[in-house]
Order: sequence, then C-alpha cells, then structure tokens
Amino acid sequence: MREVSRLTRRRVTAALAPAAGLGLLAAGCGQSAPPAAPAAGGLKGTFELLGHDSAVLVATIEGAVRSFATKAPEAQVVFTSIKQAEVATKIRSTIAAGSGPAGFYHQAEWWRGVDAASITQPLTPRLFGRAELEQMTFANLWGALWTRSPEVHFIPYAVGLNATMLLYNVDLLGNAGVDPKGLTTLEAMLAAATKLTVKAGGGFDRAGMLLTYPTNLIQNWILDQGGSFYDEKSKQWTWQTAAAERAFQWVLDVYDKHGVGWRDRDAPPESRNPLGEARAASVLGQGAFAISSYVKSHPDTKLADLPLPSFAPGKAAHYYIPSVAGLSLSALVKPDDPAARIGAAFYRHLYTMESATAFANEYSGGILVKGLYADPRFRSTAFGAVRSGLPEQVISKSLTLSNAADPGFATHVTRVINGELSIKAALADMQQQYSAAEADLQRGRQ
Repeated sequence: MREVSRLTRRRVTAALAPAAGLGLLAAGCGQSAPPAAPAAGGLKGTFELLGHDSAVLVATIEGAVRSFATKAPEAQVVFTSIKQAEVATKIRSTIAAGSGPAGFYHQAEWWRGVDAASITQPLTPRLFGRAELEQMTFANLWGALWTRSPEVHFIPYAVGLNATMLLYNVDLLGNAGVDPKGLTTLEAMLAAATKLTVKAGGGFDRAGMLLTYPTNLIQNWILDQGGSFYDEKSKQWTWQTAAAERAFQWVLDVYDKHGVGWRDRDAPPESRNPLGEARAASVLGQGAFAISSYVKSHPDTKLADLPLPSFAPGKAAHYYIPSVAGLSLSALVKPDDPAARIGAAFYRHLYTMESATAFANEYSGGILVKGLYADPRFRSTAFGAVRSGLPEQVISKSLTLSNAADPGFATHVTRVINGELSIKAALADMQQQYSAAEADLQRGRQ
C-alpha cells in the first residue's frame, strides 16, 4: 500500500471509546460475502500489533480497535505504528530478542530470501481454516510471503496494484473526442496519446502519454506473451528472451517511434505533477491507488482509470505483483497463547465491512477484503462506484512469484530509454545480476 503521509509514533488501544459498527450483507458483484466473524467473547489478555504510520492505515486500524472492544471487552488490542522503513528492522530485532509484538502488518517484499516460518506463526490450521481465509481474502496472493511451510503465514490486506492501469484526464480526452470505452488495446491507447500530444518550440506543451512503473510493465508484458522471467521450479531467471525484447522495445518506442511523451531528463522544469496539472493527458502503468492520491493533491483535475489490456491481443492479461501488504502473527507466539487467539479474532474483525468501510473511503487501491466488494454498500463509499469490478478485472489476474532475489532493473530501463544501452545489452546484464543474486540468496534458503 502506498503511504499517504507520515505520523508520529503512536499507540492505540481498545480502551478508546467504542464506535458503532456495520454488519455484513451478502450480495452483488458475483461473489458471496464471507460469514460474520465468530464471536470474540471470552477473550482475555493483550495483543500488540506493529505496523507503519500511513495515515490511512492508522485511521482504519484505530477504528477497528475501537469497534473490536465492543466484541471482546476483556481483550486489549494495542497498535504501535512507526515509520515504514523501520518496520522490518523492528520485526527482526524483536524476533532475535525473543520478545515483542505478537502481530505484524508488513510488506511481503521485505522478506525475499527469508523463510517466513522463521519470523511468523502458521495461521492454518489451528487459528484459521483455509476455507475461512478464502472467504476473507484472495488466495492467489497468499504466496506473496514465501515459506517452505505448507501452511498459510500471511493474510493479504492491501496492494497498490502498480502497472495495472491507464490513468487519464477525463476532460482532455473528452475535448479531443476520445472515448475511453474504445481504449481496449495498447495500440488504441497509443493512437489516443498521439492525438492528445501537443508540441511547441521543439518540446512538449502536453504529453499524450507518460509511463510509470516500466519495470512492472515489462514483467507483465512478458507474461502476457506466454513467456516468463523466473521459473519457480528451477529457481532460474531468464531475461534474454524474445518476449522480453518486445516488451522493452514497446517502452522505448513510446519515446523514439511515437514521440507521445518526454524522457525524465527532458521533462518541463516547471512541471511537478504533469497529470494533475494537465500537462499530460494520460499515464500508462499507474497503480489503482493513484486515484485516491490525486483526489487529495489535485482535487480540481478530473481523472479516471481503466485496467490495462493484455500486451498480446486476444490473450489474457497478467499483473505481476512483487509485493503485497498483509497481516501475520509473530513466530514467538503459539496458537494457544491468548495473544494469538486475540490476534486471530482481531484479524477477522479487520476483514468485515464494519472495519473496511473507513479504508474504502480513503483508498482506491486493491483492498483485499473479499466481502467488501460483495456488499452493495461498498458502492456508496468514496471509490466504490469505480472499484466494484476490481476483483474480476485485476485482482483475480494478479500473481506473485517465490523468487528470493529482486535487485531491480529500473536503471537498465532508464539507460535504454536514454540511448546509453541497447536492449540486448541491458537484458544480458540483468541476466547476470539476477542470476548471481538469486544463487546467493537461495544458498541461504537451503
């Protein structure tokens, strides 16, 4: 989940005044809402949850802590939030010390090369059943946190869904006579971008299309072609493929062949946020989270988005998700500990409409609470009207991989775009770097 703002370190407990809650109602969206969470009565003790201080996350969990207190009045939930960059370090230090928070809200990408069982407690089968978790959240994202264990250690909660959307300025497209309903292929998006591009004085007055998260775009487009860049069985990276070359070339053509957007080095110096300032008509590869960010930063700019089509027309689209935010229990607690049982009950509470509504009013990204989309009241939340189809359009097509290494190749993409490196040379260097990093980390997994 993308952070919205920083807050100071804070602790919130269930002793705060309780807030009125909403129940679950099963209906709509072609899904079944999960059953109501089991009663939390009879729980006694304290459960401490460690997470980061995103304003949206803090507000959501604060509200859940208050309403959970009405269900389990003798159980105390303590939420401690710190800067996101400090959470993984804090988790490592508490595990090493043998004491600390019983629960974690964390990012799966922080633990590449680490067996999740060394830091987290199995959630199945003693605290949750798989069928119950399948009702709560999306099973295709459980593997975001890698482990040798056959059990589930991680409940996906939120993801920005980077590189899944075309984000566009509604008025600019309308004034140019471009109907977003016709943007069903990448070629159609490029044609619209060409029409929307305005050049002046040898530069851009307005870009028709800018790119963001190009590394994730390239990964998605390799998969769309039926190719791969990482084999989970052999644990091998394969970057030097025709599919990777075609994906890289598409990115380069945006600048060299089609000329619909500027390179970062050529961006207008007076522009700080081209899309929000209407200096760009669209951004290809944006995340679903962006709508809620722009509502706050550029409320007067009318923006909308739509899921990216497959790179290969006629084939299914794939959205590779390198990281998901979610919830786990510390490896230091045992399933029968009061803290573990309170934590499991609180996690169930977070996955109800009662708790998720506050999040849905602030965040347009992927909220991985399955029952949220099935509840007709979701449409009345701030982003419900434009996100009701997200499970079918994007989330169900999203996938994770169990790679140990991910050194990143943004620098390679930039050098290719700037003409400093050929595509073949970039892929060859990526092959070497990724293979070496994977082999090194896989040795630690043995």
